[in-house]
Amino acid sequence: MNSLGRSRASCALGLHDYHRRVIRTRLAARRGDDAWLAREHLQHLQFDVEVDVAARAGAAGLERMTEIEAAVFQRALLRLRRVLGPIVPASPPSTWQGPLASALAILREAAGELREWRPAAEEACA
Repeated sequence: MNSLGRSRASCALGLHDYHRRVIRTRLAARRGDDAWLAREHLQHLQFDVEVDVAARAGAAGLERMTEIEAAVFQRALLRLRRVLGPIVPASPPSTWQGPLASALAILREAAGELREWRPAAEEACA
C-alpha cells in the first residue's frame, strides 16, 4: 500500500515497487512448481492495487493527493486494476502472462510520464 501526498520521487518509488512485484509474480507464474507462490504474489498484488485505488477515491482522496500523484500515479493504478483485477488466482498461472506483461508496460509508461511531467502552473508559463 502507498500513502497519499506523494512527491515525484515517492511516486517513482511506488511505481518501482509495483514493477518489481509484477516481475516477481510473472517469474513465479512461469515456474510450474511455484504455482502456489505465484498465486500468493498475485493475490497480494491485486489487494494492494485495490487498496491504493480506494485510498485515492472520492473527495477526501483527491484532496490529499499531490498534482503529480493524481496525474501519473493514480492513473497508473487505475490501469493496473483494469489489467490485474480480472486475473483469477485459481486459473493456471501460465494464463497470466499476457495481463502481467501489460501491467509491466503500464508501469514503464507511467515511469516515463513521471520523468516528463510538469506541473500545470509551469506549463501555463511556458
